[in-house]
Amino acid sequence: MRFVALFALACGLLPVGPTAGAAELQPESAAHYAESVRPKLVDYCGDCHAPDDEDNHVDFLAATTDAAINDDRGLWSSVAEQLRNRTMPPADAAFQPTEDERRELADWIDGYLRATACERGPYAGPVVARRLNRQEYDNTLRDLLFVDLRPAEDFPADGAGGEGFDNNGETLFSSPILLERYLAATAEVLDAAISTPRLNHTIPPADFLPAPADDADGPRTLKPGETLSVPLTVYVAADVTVAVKFERDAAGSVSLNMDGVPIGTFPADDAGGVPPRAKATMRLSRGDHVVEVTNPGEAPLRIAGVGVWDDRPNAPGDEKAVAHERLLGLPPYERPDDPRAGAREALARLARRAFRRPVDEAEVDALMTLYDRSAGRGDPWEESVKLAARGVLLSPKFLFRTEPPQGAPADEEAAGGEPRLVDDHALASRLSYFLWASMPDETLFELADADRLSDPAVLDAQVDRMLADPKAAEFAEHFAGQWLGTRDVGGRIAPDVNRFRAIFSDELLDDLNAQPTEWFLYLLREDRPLREVIDADYVILNDRLSWHYGLVEPPEKLRGDAGRTPDRGKKWMHEDDVDPTFFRFDLEGEDRARRGGVLGLGGVLLASSYSQRTSPVLRGAWVLETLIGVKVPSPPPDVPELKVGRDKGTVREKLARHREDPACYACHNLMDPVGFALDNYDILGRWRTEEGGAPIDASATLPDGEEFEGPGGLRRVLLKQEDRVVRHLAAKLLGYALGRSLEDGDDCTIDRVVAEARENGGTTRALVKAIVRSVPFRMIAREPAPPTHEPAPEASSETGS
Repeated sequence: MRFVALFALACGLLPVGPTAGAAELQPESAAHYAESVRPKLVDYCGDCHAPDDEDNHVDFLAATTDAAINDDRGLWSSVAEQLRNRTMPPADAAFQPTEDERRELADWIDGYLRATACERGPYAGPVVARRLNRQEYDNTLRDLLFVDLRPAEDFPADGAGGEGFDNNGETLFSSPILLERYLAATAEVLDAAISTPRLNHTIPPADFLPAPADDADGPRTLKPGETLSVPLTVYVAADVTVAVKFERDAAGSVSLNMDGVPIGTFPADDAGGVPPRAKATMRLSRGDHVVEVTNPGEAPLRIAGVGVWDDRPNAPGDEKAVAHERLLGLPPYERPDDPRAGAREALARLARRAFRRPVDEAEVDALMTLYDRSAGRGDPWEESVKLAARGVLLSPKFLFRTEPPQGAPADEEAAGGEPRLVDDHALASRLSYFLWASMPDETLFELADADRLSDPAVLDAQVDRMLADPKAAEFAEHFAGQWLGTRDVGGRIAPDVNRFRAIFSDELLDDLNAQPTEWFLYLLREDRPLREVIDADYVILNDRLSWHYGLVEPPEKLRGDAGRTPDRGKKWMHEDDVDPTFFRFDLEGEDRARRGGVLGLGGVLLASSYSQRTSPVLRGAWVLETLIGVKVPSPPPDVPELKVGRDKGTVREKLARHREDPACYACHNLMDPVGFALDNYDILGRWRTEEGGAPIDASATLPDGEEFEGPGGLRRVLLKQEDRVVRHLAAKLLGYALGRSLEDGDDCTIDRVVAEARENGGTTRALVKAIVRSVPFRMIAREPAPPTHEPAPEASSETGS
């Protein structure tokens, strides 16, 4: 039992002091490492890692004192992880530590590293070039070009890494298919933002191929069976009409091919005094095409030209007209007096915003080579600007978030390896992609241009402004959805359709997906206390969820037809006209114990269930990992998955037998009680008192003997460890803000961020501000970190063990 209590202390589930955590495992005696920890490591690891073995290249056992651990903290962090994941000692080693010993050693190492983290001074951490992920790419295009098309929805999915977020630079790889998607997306969005005049002109006979022998400009004679080809450039995909114009009073038919594909045979119309013409309308993509005109008859035809026009409106819509004028500085279809100078001005303005920093003359010169190439071949002015703008959108300076090379610090006091402040334009990007998942706006640009953004008071004011902006919903959606594991609710995460068809609808799943976002956004916007993550006297929901949770009865007219079962009678599950607006709903009595805080969110409860049933194991592991930060390892390979079928016995009884296996006892003795406390929630988060006709038993006992029952009791246990929950939330926010995996050196930053947030009221916004003011967010190491090419390890999946 000694280890179980020790593991529980490490997980923060025993009622110890307010600063309990992994660091509490560091023994008071400085000799503990030498007398207890190192001898065990020598026993289990010494065969391969003995300090006097010349073939040993992982020499962590050379540390004979705990102070020597600081000489290679990264290596020791790896030692703890290898022990916890059972990758070392190797599976074929004859002498293996017990599960208790593995965790005891790993927890001691982690606790020591955390307790000594601040001894090395400020730590800025590595900075890698980060590709814009799909969300950031779409949002940046929206704010850059003033149109919202979201082309990245068709891009390959971004892998999550580091702290579990898909903005991690270490996992944002670039593939050939992604580059192809970029090419297509840039053309699509620029066509939507910049209005090119309608295609409407006549191609003269002299331009037909083969060219006329006499270079005459008059009509061309098309002999029976003869074919002439006409080049055609289409600048915007549209329905295009091709009309073959005949000489006045002529008659006949022509056959048309487009790019070698037959379109049909078309007779000349009777235009009544207007030169007759044969025409066809077809959908054409952007690019160069070839129209082939053939005389299928037996008499010669006199062709006076080929007219082409598209079906786009003469004037763009209001939204597109606004985007065009903001980008080019002129209303649609107006041209500057000096086309090249006007193009240069527009491109310099676009590049500054797209690259998120000032641009120099050489960068604009490079873009103008693209403009000149297009203008030189006679393309419309707008198309020439578009070609150069594509160069902007395909540049690594746009697609990747890069920061200036890390040279010598401006302040001589920063010498000696100390981190230094990033420039204000890099800071503006860090801030905007943290809180908006998009590029800086003009306010941030102006502050950066004036070198004022690095002022802590200015930073605080910008955080307040940005969280009040509608774009902050992007932060809430993508942080909360990935932190809580609810982002895929309604997609990959959904109940079994055949078993739960009567209970849920697509609309309900959408609401369960949106609720964590709206809840976290409320915490930010209203600057709520951080303890409300655990417990609150309100819930954020909409009408459909209030009825689903049983907090409010749905209107009579929406309850279904008389005589139908209660579940199948809930028409409101599918009603399209139900108001989807989220609001604060105050809780009282039992409802507060059931719904207040994160544990009452239906999306969370669905994400921590199987598709056909609830799971105390998954829910217990979710609480430990997501709220407290305990790393729950995957089960040993030789332990069978827990089977829940039609055989006798409840899930609780089967898990009790499962815990009899020594390999499963340590983890399940913590996970299972936590999960049992949440068993009153069904798979969709509704409250229930029985399952399969048997009463729900939501009582639980922790390894130290503390007893509690239901989600209300679990909240009280978590409130005793509020500091632990807040610290883990701070670590998650920091990892999301930095877009990288957290490292050993970040432990000190996390502790300081939490302390600063506590000093400033202990609210959600105070925590965000503390992260924005932190060393790794505002500063940069003197030496650049090498790019990372190895993918981050995948999070372990939950199984029955």
